[in-house]
Amino acid sequence: MAIPLNPDLPISYQVPGVYVYQSRAGAAPSATNRRVLFLGYKTSSGSALPGSPERVLSEDDLLQKAGKGSELHRMFRAFTAQGGAGADLYVLPLNAPSGTAQTRLLTILQSPSGAALGTGNTGAVAAGTLTVWICGQRFDLQVANGDTFAAIAANLAAQIQAGQDVLPCTATVVGATITLTARHASLSSADLPVIVKVANPSMGIAVSPGTVQAVGAASGAGFVKVGISTQTAQASVANLDTANVIAGALVAAINSANAFPISAAQTAPSDTATLFYQPERAFNFNSAAVSTGITTTLTLAWGADGAGLPSSSSPSLSQVLTNLEAQEAFKLIVTSFTGAGARITEAGYTQYGSLSDYSVLGTLASHVEQQANGLICKGQELVIADTRSLAVTGSIPTGTAPNLILSPRYFLGWSPANPQQAYELSSRIAALIMDRIDYPNFNYAGQALRTDSRVPFLLPHDAVRPSNPDVNAAMLSYFLSPLRTEEGTLQIVSGRTTAKPSASLDFRYSFWGVALADDYVRDDLRTSLPAVFRGRNIKNYSPPNTQFTFTPESIRTALASRMAFYDSLDIFDGSDDLIPGVGAITNGVLPSRMDAVLPKRFAIPAEQVSVVTTLES
Repeated sequence: MAIPLNPDLPISYQVPGVYVYQSRAGAAPSATNRRVLFLGYKTSSGSALPGSPERVLSEDDLLQKAGKGSELHRMFRAFTAQGGAGADLYVLPLNAPSGTAQTRLLTILQSPSGAALGTGNTGAVAAGTLTVWICGQRFDLQVANGDTFAAIAANLAAQIQAGQDVLPCTATVVGATITLTARHASLSSADLPVIVKVANPSMGIAVSPGTVQAVGAASGAGFVKVGISTQTAQASVANLDTANVIAGALVAAINSANAFPISAAQTAPSDTATLFYQPERAFNFNSAAVSTGITTTLTLAWGADGAGLPSSSSPSLSQVLTNLEAQEAFKLIVTSFTGAGARITEAGYTQYGSLSDYSVLGTLASHVEQQANGLICKGQELVIADTRSLAVTGSIPTGTAPNLILSPRYFLGWSPANPQQAYELSSRIAALIMDRIDYPNFNYAGQALRTDSRVPFLLPHDAVRPSNPDVNAAMLSYFLSPLRTEEGTLQIVSGRTTAKPSASLDFRYSFWGVALADDYVRDDLRTSLPAVFRGRNIKNYSPPNTQFTFTPESIRTALASRMAFYDSLDIFDGSDDLIPGVGAITNGVLPSRMDAVLPKRFAIPAEQVSVVTTLES
């Protein structure tokens, strides 16, 4: 029998041990690794040493290490609200780079009349409730008849400030405008969803996230557009259109767009469109664009755009990952460092809004793959999520270097326009996996993300619920794990890795369970096989006569025994017919090494049943 060799284990490397190369072509912690690493920013009040992983035993412990409202704090809260009992939790805190913190505006104004700004009032004309959700956290303000816009803003800001210890932002107020400022000056802060609802329209108030101003007449034909969360409204621009006309066209486009998350109004004629939150719709990842070459530009007054990467932190991410190489494997790594911004580069447009940058995710992928090879043997999965549009989220797996589609080690959840931050979703997914890790092949289709009484968890609006064609495209074209509201809960449609099936990457690696089971087998072999050979000598030409020697057949027998064990756990789909394919021989160049092969066949998720009904006479 020809025994394949481990391509990651050169003859020049002779440190004793078991080294398992995971061939994914079709045809050394304990076996159940429960270590989870949260990778994100801490605040200045966090006492943890930046760049050094630390174990976390409680929320109070986390607060001391990473600070209130930090990314790590919110990851921990989401994870523990979902479950994850028994997981061994660690944080790897970084200082935020010297970037720009995302800000959101909430300006209290008179409600518009259609596409015209309201005028004449200075406050509410009836009593009612104003509700704001910030990353799922709810704040209700009772507004009295006659409360001025400034008083309403001040009272709402006071409520937010009283509850901001668990928020990823802080609140300040000037006049009738509240400014929410993210705690971290980084690109990851761009994910800051806000929802507003005015319960009683008779109050005569509305809340604005800001304005878009057209500057200069057009010197040619083109387009102007505004994007919020997953949707875009676009207006045509004709040659010589004035700024007032362009602003008016944008207002009309926003108000006529199907189920758009904002509305707009202006005082005609005006070059400025004032935007308004639509009830119970998430405002996040705001962007704008205008065709290049037509002279017209845009001035956005809707908050600062998050910017700044961990590559410019101190210590830098690359230094941190180098230090991490000395650590035992973490089964799951959860991070906010996806590089998600409000926009991706689009040719032919001058763009506005935070710019996506997937270079950091590529750095993380390089680390995960290098550590997972057949020499180092660290089986680690990176769990991330995204709440932008299908096409934009779908740009992630092929937008990194190395591409995420080349490996099943990445679980990318997709929930468009979710009112929670994306890293909250990935933290919950990680907890869900940890709750089921004792059976690594678990079928995650239909599993629900949940919460407890401490941590709010909102569902996406019905208007942005993915269609079946979008869900199918998410899995087959973009290699995502779609999440969708079903029966009042946010459920995983299918637990899919980012792996793109190919000649060297079997379709079965599309499933989380197969990726996790593959790692389980390797971890188990590294734990169990040393008992066969450690402290013994190889005999190739005669049977052993003492406990001090063994033969290649001993390795083959041990591997066959483990295969039967995996089958008994329903990790393998049968072993009897595979065992004849097990082989072990002494390496022809390095006679102190044994080369072995173990065939594998995993039980995979059942997701569809196709039935044809026939009419009989």
